[in-house]
Amino acid sequence: MADYYTQLSTTISIRNARERSRWDTFLEDPDSYLSKYLGPKRFQDNQGDLAADEQDVPSANLGAEFEIQRDAPGKKQCVWIHAEEYVNLEMLALALQLFLKDCRSKGSIGYAWAHSCSKPRIDAYGGGAVQITAKKIKWSYPIFDDSKN
Repeated sequence: MADYYTQLSTTISIRNARERSRWDTFLEDPDSYLSKYLGPKRFQDNQGDLAADEQDVPSANLGAEFEIQRDAPGKKQCVWIHAEEYVNLEMLALALQLFLKDCRSKGSIGYAWAHSCSKPRIDAYGGGAVQITAKKIKWSYPIFDDSKN
């Protein structure tokens, strides 16, 4: 049996006290933060599955870890977002879009991810990238079409 992974690592600078406050609020309870903006919406994981006893409990299930870091000694703080095994890419993009709407309406954030596997499999490796603004989320997936060769 093979284990499939979605991995990412990215940083987002914290430019001022307002942004730091937003990140602190988010890190305290991501589900409440997202529910506040999205309403009483049910969150699902990438497979769209919810256990029967969890269907009424909103859960962002981001899968990623968030840590406040310093980019380098003497530099401004940043949020390090990383995942080694699983990350809900869509929910993460939505969470970052909400951050942009709150703090950087004219800014953008992007990240890339990789899919890998514990054993060689035909469909196990890949990845993509996403560019997020306050108004839209643009996904990029590399597509390789060897049918023309």
